[in-house]
Parts: sequence; structure tokens; C-alpha cells
Amino acid sequence: MAEVDVAPTFGVELKDGLKPANAWVANGIAWLDDIQNFYRERSALEKEHSARLNALAKKYFEKKTRKSTSLSVGDTPAMTPGSLENASLTIWNTHLTTLEARADEHERYGNELIHKVADPLKYYATKFEELRKRHAEYAMKLEAERDSSYTDLRKVKAKYDAVCQEVESKRKKSESSFDKAKAQSNYQQQLQEMNNMKNTYLIAINVTNKQKEKYYHEFIPEVMDSLQDLSEFRTIKLNSIWTMAASLEAKMLTQSNSMMDHLSQEITRNQPHLDSMMYIRHNMGAFQEPPDKVFEPSPVWHDDDIMITDEPAKIFLRNVLNKSKGQLGDLRREVDKKRREVESVKRLKQKVREGTDKQDEVLVVSHLFALQEDLHQVDRKRLTAEVETSTITSAVGDVTLGAKNHNFKSQTFKIPTNCDLCGERIWGLSAKGFDCRDCGYTCHSKCEMKVPAECPGELSKEERKKTKADRQAAAGALLKPAPGTPDHVTELPDLTRSNTMNSLSSGYAASAHRSISGQVTNPRPSEDTTTPELPGSRPAARKPRLVAPPPPAYISELPGSTVNGFNATKTNEQKGKMVYSFEAGGEGELSVSEGQEVNILEPDDGSGWIKVRAGHKEGIVPATYLEIFAAPIVPQDTGSSQTRPGSTYSNSGSSIGTAAPAVKKKGPAVAPRRGAKKLKYVIALYDYAAQSETEHSMTEGERFVLIKEDPGDGYSRYTQRARLSVTAGTSQGSIWTFVEPEKFCMTCLSSSLMARTATLQRYHTLEYYMNIKGAGLNNMAKAPPEHLPPETCPWNPTIQKLRPPGCASPDFIRRLILPPSPLGWSGPEHCVNGTCVYSNIAQNGGVALITSPQHAQIIQDYSVDADGGAYPPPFYVDEIPGKGIGLRANRSIVKGEELMVRTPTLVTQVDAIAELEVAVRDMMYDIAIAQLPKSRRDAFLGQMGRDIHDRIDTNSFQFFVHGTGEKGGGHLGCYPDIARFNHDCRPNFESSRENRNIAVYESADRYSVHYRITNATLTTIASRDIQRGEELTISYVDVFLPSKERKQRISSWGFECACALCQGPKNETIASDKRLRRFKQLKADLNNFKEMKVTAETGAEYTALHEEEGLYAHLGSAYTRAALNFALFGDEKRSREYALRAAEELSLEKGPESGDAQAMRGLAENPRAHWTWGKRRKVEK
Repeated sequence: MAEVDVAPTFGVELKDGLKPANAWVANGIAWLDDIQNFYRERSALEKEHSARLNALAKKYFEKKTRKSTSLSVGDTPAMTPGSLENASLTIWNTHLTTLEARADEHERYGNELIHKVADPLKYYATKFEELRKRHAEYAMKLEAERDSSYTDLRKVKAKYDAVCQEVESKRKKSESSFDKAKAQSNYQQQLQEMNNMKNTYLIAINVTNKQKEKYYHEFIPEVMDSLQDLSEFRTIKLNSIWTMAASLEAKMLTQSNSMMDHLSQEITRNQPHLDSMMYIRHNMGAFQEPPDKVFEPSPVWHDDDIMITDEPAKIFLRNVLNKSKGQLGDLRREVDKKRREVESVKRLKQKVREGTDKQDEVLVVSHLFALQEDLHQVDRKRLTAEVETSTITSAVGDVTLGAKNHNFKSQTFKIPTNCDLCGERIWGLSAKGFDCRDCGYTCHSKCEMKVPAECPGELSKEERKKTKADRQAAAGALLKPAPGTPDHVTELPDLTRSNTMNSLSSGYAASAHRSISGQVTNPRPSEDTTTPELPGSRPAARKPRLVAPPPPAYISELPGSTVNGFNATKTNEQKGKMVYSFEAGGEGELSVSEGQEVNILEPDDGSGWIKVRAGHKEGIVPATYLEIFAAPIVPQDTGSSQTRPGSTYSNSGSSIGTAAPAVKKKGPAVAPRRGAKKLKYVIALYDYAAQSETEHSMTEGERFVLIKEDPGDGYSRYTQRARLSVTAGTSQGSIWTFVEPEKFCMTCLSSSLMARTATLQRYHTLEYYMNIKGAGLNNMAKAPPEHLPPETCPWNPTIQKLRPPGCASPDFIRRLILPPSPLGWSGPEHCVNGTCVYSNIAQNGGVALITSPQHAQIIQDYSVDADGGAYPPPFYVDEIPGKGIGLRANRSIVKGEELMVRTPTLVTQVDAIAELEVAVRDMMYDIAIAQLPKSRRDAFLGQMGRDIHDRIDTNSFQFFVHGTGEKGGGHLGCYPDIARFNHDCRPNFESSRENRNIAVYESADRYSVHYRITNATLTTIASRDIQRGEELTISYVDVFLPSKERKQRISSWGFECACALCQGPKNETIASDKRLRRFKQLKADLNNFKEMKVTAETGAEYTALHEEEGLYAHLGSAYTRAALNFALFGDEKRSREYALRAAEELSLEKGPESGDAQAMRGLAENPRAHWTWGKRRKVEK
């Protein structure tokens, strides 16, 4: 096919296409206005960008000026730097200067866009439009001339037709006229006239045709070609202006690139050591190392710095030396290993810095620092062991040679045992100690270093018993006071005391050879018969450790007993002494101090209370607070003059005195008074044999009054027949007892205790539970009914809501009831009323939960993706006038784009938190926040709010946790990143506080971003295009509320709404409220199928109001109602159209797989098959 040499023209190709061509050219010229407006807006953006860059540079110039000295030479330099700055600050100054220069370039570029691009475009658009209008006017003139020739031709034709008619008339007259000659003459004349007119008509036709030919083939083509030339001329000018704009921008970018190249060259001059050198130069000063520490004698015990080397000290030093020498070798090897690891990572860091290794240097440095910390810790231990070894060796030599050290192992003594060194009891708070694996030597943890290295080796059972008895006897002998005063003790005046009766121990000692630590003395003899005692001949007075006494039925009467040395009173009233202080707390009770003697008026009748008289006052006191003396016996005067004998020493740790100051003792739990409040009873389910004096044996079916429920240490306090006891258990929780008022309870034992307690029966139930430990609640639910606990245990609120119910301590819940936590999760911790704290510092920076165990398990099982969204983020933090810090879009954001995907930092259960007391609630908040890593904790605390609860209430989003089979699934999740969005009643991010449906749009243009929460992960999605530079905002209230109510709710957050809608003209606010009222009415009408006012277009009106009001976050539900309404009226086309729109919006709002989106897609596929089809039409019929 031959090439076309000449481009086709409008006149040749389009013929009579003037009007469309004219419209096309007009559109092209009008488009120039859009282009020039684009460049004007681009110029405004460049100028705004320039202003912002200048403001940014100015801000950080000021910050640099304030911090220059501290950054260069520190806060307290030895020599002031004057105006000098370090190398980094110099480069930073170059950064800011470059930024200012770039801002000037943007300013210049913005001005040139106006003068060299936008203004010429405006000029040419005006001139081209004038030319186009002249073409149009000329075309109209040509058309008018053509129409005029057509009109003239029609007129000639009309005259010709009239002449022809006249000829016919003359002809007929000539035939019927009497004057044939005259008539014939007139006819001939008229015939000639007709011929002349015919010729005129033919001439007119030819002229008109020629004019027409000229019009269509010459005049109009010329005009159209001229229009084509005008359009092409416009394109030429537009190209030249575009070229100018491109060259201007290229020039600006070239200048910016040259600036950045210069900056890059300057950066290379900033060597890392320059800053350090300047800091060193300005901070060099005389350093004086602190002097070594020296021995400082006590102000009350003057001594020298010579180590004590007597035999007890050598024993202690031998044990210390043995331990240090044993650790030294391992510590040296560990130090060498750690040091090699540090050196290896240092070499790796150097490779990374040189670029030969691609690992993250920050992670490498962090790992190096962690290794150095570990090395420091181990090296400190090594140094300590070396110094200890050298110090002891230099003082006493290597005393470990030939030593027979005990093979100790750490032990917790659940059965009371005496220490073989000091003789005191190893039980209770001091239950931890050591036990020699070979000879059975037992001692406190505090006594370990005092034990002589004299282990006889492995012994048989009989040898161990004999050795144990010898050691106990030796320990008891050591505790007896010396007959005289030690040399180093200053003699004090002899202290005497009247005869007293020490409180009887409740039976702590296991030895059968223990004696009563207080004996009754004879009455004081007369002075002439008293034998004087020498100083120091009396044993040192020891204050016995007071414990809750046993019932009086177990106290043996002693011959010659008296009370405090007085004779029996004339009455038969029994006496006693208060072992603990008691404060009256109710009517009829009596306040009595510790040690005060009282007269017993009425004995304990089984309620746990005794009526007494103290002085002239009478009242009741707890029976367990009172030590009852034996019945008074009248003393017999034998005439002998005896002094009070010394007390026989008891092996019981309860009677061993200490030099510690006396502290106020706390009495045991008190049984409730009868009639004061409802008593709680417990019934023993199983037989149990007491393991110590403080425990109480029980038989199956025995009934007790509950004094105090188990506080969490494994004990329940109860009383029976005036005896106070606790259920069996130890600090490790071998046994747990749970009490339910007026109901049977279940006692749970560990497998180790079941193995050694043959007297306990029917524990196969717990053994069954032990076999399924860790299998979770599902397996527990499969247990036979007879194996399930009869009731939920009320003492521990953590398991109140467990189904099936179970009895367990907090640790037992973790190990037995609840399935094992997923990786990284810790908890439950700090449980109150069934609500516990959980945390995971490894999940997306850290998360904390305050919820029930069941909800926590579901949340922990959620599949959580890492925090994400658009990257890099399409927004930046900026100062918003009148609002403070906010977010702006840094680029155009397209509809459907994910902006943020965030997991919560803190999750709280709504109902559970509401039920807690304020102090308890705040405590749990503090505990949960403390579990978070510092970055997440700071992000949470950086949110708006007076305290933690206020921050949660102000910034959280609600979601529901389902699947637990219980109420209270509502949870509040805190997402600090999302909380950065400011408020706007017609926002970018729109969120009602009731349902938390978030959307985003600018107040002026009203485009939006939806959010949805999947499990606990919050995702924000743009629901409409967002332009660069616009603030992203969020509504803190329901957007459907009227303006007055919105303002009232906003004021509850401590500020006034400053959005464009609330601060704009009043007529706009009134119009908005009117639309909102119309929303409410239309929604009610659409929901009522029998409402006769509803038409097929009501749904379309409902969606149009949403778009007019800018509520794009709710278009999904609006389109849904419209689609259903069209289906109700049987409009298949409109129903399908709106259903597709609804599916698109709902896919953004709730996800493409949500039930609502799928339902709308189903309606769009076949509206006639939907259940709503034709319903309103049928109602109308």
C-alpha cells in the first residue's frame, strides 16, 4: 500500500462535519484551562513544599543551636568549645543549608510554573477560543447565504408556478371568449411570460446549485481545514509549553541533584573518629582513681584488720575456700569461652562494617553487647572466686587439704527436722536447707558454711540414726548457756523475775526427750533463808517463741502449780493469759493486750469464744488467743528455802530464744461468733492423718466450722471442739483443700503425696486427672461423671468459670486444667475474680491481655500476622494547625489500598474490668503495662488520657471473642498507631464509639478509608482515592448523631470539635442535621416491609443522601438496603446494579469473604431467586 504524502484534512474527509469538529476543537481549547489549573496547583504545592522545607530547616537550626555544645563536647566539658562544632554537627548544618537551598529551588520552580507555563496557557486558551468563535460565526454566515439562495430559488419556483397557472387560465378563456382574437393575443403574451419565467427559474436553479457546490466543496472545507489548523496550532503551543514545564522541572531537579551530590561528598568527610577526638580534646582533665577500701571497725566494737583464724573461723573459711576453688576452674573456662565468642563477633562486626558481610550491623552490635554483658558477669564471678581463694590461702593456708566435705544437696523439709549444727527447727519459713547424701547430716541454708568438713562417709541406716542422735545431743549442749559470763561480755546487774509459767509449746519438736520450757516454782521464801546467787550463775533469760496453744485438755496439771507465783484465789475461777493481743470488733467482745491475765467466766462451748474478765471489764475473746492455766492449787509451805530452778532446755525450736527485738505477733484466724454472721461448715470427704502438731487429723464425714478459706497457700483454717487446725499441705502445695459453704468439697493431692500417704483413700479421681494433665478442657469433659468434681471451688476465682469445674491452685490450673500456652505467652498471673494478666513480648513487639483464661486461650490461638500495610507508609506525622500532631497522606492513595495492619498492644475484657474495684483494676493495668517492652509501653502511654483507664476508654476499639461458651466476649483493643488520627465529624478515618466502624476522608472532598478487625488484627483500607497532603482523621463519635449531640460527646474528651462541619457556616450544619433526620426516617421505612410510603426509588434516595453527606464508610449497608428494596419491588436491573455496588463496598468494609458481601453477590447473580423478590409489590396488591 502506497504511503500517503499529504495528511488527510477535515474538509476532504469529513465533508459536512463542521458542528462536531467545532465542538471537538472547543473541547481541546477548554482543556487548556484544566492544564493551566494543574500547573497553578502544582505551583501552589511547590511553594507550600518550599515553605514547609524552610520551616523544617529553621526548626532544626534552632534545635541544633540549643544542643550544639552538649552534642560536641558534652554537658560538662573541661574546656568550652566557643563557636566550634564537631564534624557531625558541621555535616548536619550542611544538611539543613542544603534543605534551605532546595526550598529556594522549589520556590523558584513554583514561580516559573506560573509565569512561564500557566499564564501562557491562559493567554493561548483565550486567543484560540476567539479564533474558534470567529470560525463558527463565519460558518454560520455561509450557512445563512446557502439558506438564502435556497429561499430565492423557492420564490422563483413559486412565481413560475403562478405564471403557468395564469397561462392555463388564459388558454381556457381563449376557447370560450366571444372575442377570440383578443383572447388569443392575451394567451400568447401570457405564454411568453411563462417562458421567460421558466428561463429565470432554470437560471436560478443553476445559480443555487453552483452556490451549493461552492458551499460544500469549497467554503465549508476551507472553514473546517482552518479549524483543523487551529487545533493543531493549539497542540503545537501546548507541546512547547509542556517542553518548557519539563525543562523547568528538570532544571530544578538538576540543581537539587547537584546539591545532593555536594552533600554526599561532604558526608564522606565525616570520619567516625573526628567527633570522639573533639570530645576527648575538650574533656581531658586530671583523673584520680578512688582509693582502695580499707577495714573500718564498728563504732561499738573496736577491732583490727587481721583475719580471725580460730577453729570456728577456720571451719567457715575452709567451706568458703572449698566452694570458691570448686567454682574457679569452671569459671575460668567459661570466661575463656565467652571471650572467644566476643572476639569472634568483633571480627564479624568489622567485616560487616567493611562491607564484606551482609548481616545487619545493628543486630551484630546488639549481640556483641549481650555477649560482653555475659562475659562481664562471669568474669566478676571468676575474679571474686580468685580473690577469695588467695585471701583465705594467705591467711590460713590451703585448709581444704585432707578435708572430708559433706556431699550436700538442697532440700526442702516438709517434715519438721532439727538442724544438726544449731539444733533449731528446719520447717516453716526456714524450711529450705541441706542434707548430706552420704551421712544424712541436715542443716539450715544459713548454717551450711559453718558445718565442719568431717563427713564420715556413707553410713548404714542404723549408723545414721546413732550419728543423728549424737549430733542432736551435741547441738543441744551447745545451746545451753555457759555457767559464767564470757570474758568479752561486760557484767550487767543481775536480773531476777518472779515465778512465771511459760506458755506451753503446741508441740513442734519431734524429739521425745523435750521438756516443758517453763516449770512452776515454789513460793518465794523469806529473805533470811534465801541463798544469794552469784552473778552469771543464772541461765540467760530467753524469750520463748509463742505459738497458738493446744486445747487445755492436752495440758497436764503439774504438782504445785500456781499462776504467777500467787496463791489460788478464794473463788474457783480458772485463770489464763492472752498469748496475742485482741481488738474488739463487735458487740460483747473485749479488747485485751498480749500477756494480760484474765479470769475465765465461761468456757468455750464449741463456738471458739470464751467469756473472760480483765480487771472490771467482761467480754468474750477468741479461745485460740488465750493460754489457759491449770486449775489453781494451794501451795504447801515445806519450810525449805529453794530458789527457782533453771529451766530444762528443750529441743523444740519453738522455745529457743533469740536476740532479735520483739515484734507484734499476729493471732491466728478467729472462728466467727455464733449469731454474728452465718457460719460456714466443711465436711471431710476423706480420712487424713496429721503430719505435724499444727495439722489436724480428720475422718470421713467429720464436720468442722470454717474459720478462714484457703488464701492461696494451700491451707484452710477450721475449728472443732475449740481446736484450731489447718488442713494438710506444704508450701509447695502437695495438698489443696477447697471449701464450699454447706457443700462437700474436693481435696486434691499431687502424685508424690499420694504415693507416700497410704492412709488417704479414694484419690483415683485426681489420679485420673493427673493422667490427662495438659490435655485440656476437652479431655476433662470426657471424664466419667463420678470422676468430676462435685462443685466449683470458690477460693480461686481464676477457675470460677471453667466448665467442667475443677479444683486447683493457680499453678495447678496452668499445669492441669488449661492447655499449654502457645509459644511466647506467659500467664495466667495476678488473677482477680476470674480475670488474669497474660503477656507475650515476642509477638509483634509485645502484647498484654487482661481477660479470663478461656478468652485468653482463644486470643492466643489467633493466627497473627506481623504488623504491616502499605510500605513505605503513605502518610507522615505532621503538625496540624489547631489540632496538634496528626497524619497527612504523603502520596496519592488509591481505593482499596491497605494503609495499616496492626495488632493490639493491650486487650482488656469489658465486663470483667467493669466488675473490679478501681484500685484493683488500676493495679492490674499497671501489671499488664509493665509486661510490655519499653517501646510498646511508651507508645501506649503516649496516647491521650489522664491515666491508663482513661487511655483505654479514649483510644480503644471493640471486638468480640467468640467460642468460649460464656458471656463477656466484648474486649477493647488498644492500637497506638491508629490512635494517632485526629478527630473530624466528617473525617478521613470515621469511627463511631458505639460500633467502631472506621472510615477515612477529607472534610472538603469526603473520601474515606474503612477498617475491619479480623480476630484481633485491625486493618485499614482506603475506600476512595485520597490526595496527597490531606490530613487523615477519625471520628470519635457516631457520625449519624446530630451536631449538638456530637459536640456534647466530643467535649467529654476534653476538647472542642474544630472540624470544618462544626466550625463552618450554620446553614451547612442545619442542612447536615436535616439529612441525618431523613436518614433515620428512610432507614425505618426501608426496614418496614408494610410501609406504604416506600417506593422503588426510596433506596436510591437513601444511598444518595449518604454520598451527599460524605458517609462513604457506610455505603455498604446503604447499597444493601437499596438492592433489597429494588428486589422487593421486582426491579431486577436496579437490584442487580445496587447489589454489585454493595458487594464491592462490603468487601472493603468487612472483607471479600464476609457473609454480607457473599449475600450481595448471590443477590446480584439471581435477584428473582432471592427471598425478597416482589414482596412489596405483593403487599401493595
